[in-house]
Amino acid sequence: MIIANAHGVKIIKENDTLYARYDRGEIVPEFVDVEINQEEADRILKSERDAYFVIMQTQNENRRHEKVEV
Repeated sequence: MIIANAHGVKIIKENDTLYARYDRGEIVPEFVDVEINQEEADRILKSERDAYFVIMQTQNENRRHEKVEV
């Protein structure tokens, strides 16, 4: 279930787990989900800059990004 949509990132909750869904594609859209915690979800909602840094952090930490079809 989508619980928020802000700054190009959708925050999704499934079975008490939060995910950030965003487009990591360059020319062609490629949407991915990555697991986030509540603090990261709050930061995504705060500002575009914070949303960007949360997404960069998930990539730098090599968290699993699952490709999704929308």
